[in-house]
Amino acid sequence: MIRRFENKDLDQVMSIWLQVNMESHSFIEADYWKNNYEMIREMIPKAEYRKIYHRMS
Repeated sequence: MIRRFENKDLDQVMSIWLQVNMESHSFIEADYWKNNYEMIREMIPKAEYRKIYHRMS
């Protein structure tokens, strides 16, 4: 199911963001992603359009 992002999703979204960026951009130092984590965390809820895929249990 795809649904709108809710602020309660932020921790999980950020965990995915950090993990995926470090894995898919391994040629960039991990500290780059870690140092930008808080900035991105503040930006995500302000984004105009966002959806979340929710797996039904």
